[in-house]
Amino acid sequence: MTKTRDLANLIADSKVGPSEIDTAGTYNMNALQVGGTTVIDSSQNIGVGIAPDARWTSTYPHIDLDTGGAVYGTSTGVSLSANLYFDGSNWKNKVGGSGGNLMANYNGGYYFYKTTSQTNADTTVTLSERLRVDDNVDLRNGTSLQVGGTTVIDSSRGGALTGLSVATPSLSTDEALYIQNNPATAASNTARIRLAQSSNNAGTVLKLEHNRSNPTGSKMIDATVNHVGTPYNVFSVHGQGRTTVGSYAAANPTGTAINDAQLNVLHPTALGTSTGDDLKLLQVSGHSGNQSALTIRQRRMSNGNNWISDGFSITQDVDNTEAVYTYMYLHDGNVETANKLGVKGVPSAPL
Repeated sequence: MTKTRDLANLIADSKVGPSEIDTAGTYNMNALQVGGTTVIDSSQNIGVGIAPDARWTSTYPHIDLDTGGAVYGTSTGVSLSANLYFDGSNWKNKVGGSGGNLMANYNGGYYFYKTTSQTNADTTVTLSERLRVDDNVDLRNGTSLQVGGTTVIDSSRGGALTGLSVATPSLSTDEALYIQNNPATAASNTARIRLAQSSNNAGTVLKLEHNRSNPTGSKMIDATVNHVGTPYNVFSVHGQGRTTVGSYAAANPTGTAINDAQLNVLHPTALGTSTGDDLKLLQVSGHSGNQSALTIRQRRMSNGNNWISDGFSITQDVDNTEAVYTYMYLHDGNVETANKLGVKGVPSAPL
């Protein structure tokens, strides 16, 4: 049989003997006070250094820590708040003069919030999520990551890196970015990207380093684009400076006669099959009052679909006009001029 007694009255009654306190019974207690301050209220909320804050909603059991801090629980987790309480509808500041912060742990994740501004006590505040840690680490709402007071990841700029070092060597005084793979490995097996803050580093702003015992097969830069699921080269710089610009979109070129030059420029489309069809391969331009360019074209010299009917031309293009002058054709092993070949005479006055 359960014996129900009011514990406060039971203890206060000096005539009560030990035999009347039944440890198997249930004793009602409206609140527990220590030194005149309630430490456990009738809803089982706890106060440490202060009485439990009655402004909290009854659905959030809580432990209040002094005037500002609190730990509260829900059916999905437990969270820590600073200068905040939830009244069932809104988050509000416990005391005035400072903002509030919240670290919520629920549904398998951690969520970090900060109030948008400092307000008075009992004023409704807006929480702004700054960091989320679940399966990923996500900087939210313009939050930046700083190291030593310097921003290294700026989420307001789409996560731009602004001073990151993931390598064992420290940053030089003029380097804003230093990234190295496998920093613990030997120097002969590493790749680095260095970005200088100024031109102090012998005028070098961007420096790529690829240390390999055999640099012939390595690439310093490899930019590609997917065309119908197949990657094609846009721009490549190989370990010994060999550079490739572009690719033929229908098929990557093969053959050492094409691929082993120090500079390869590849047009993305195929030459037409009719006489006079051409492709611009290379153009060098300067401004002389007009924009004038020397252009090398691949040209179909006669109807056909292979190398036997193709050739090359050297032309001058000006502003919006193609091939103002055609100076030379190269095809079938021959060199032809579009007009007569002339040689200027000796100047009439001494140089």
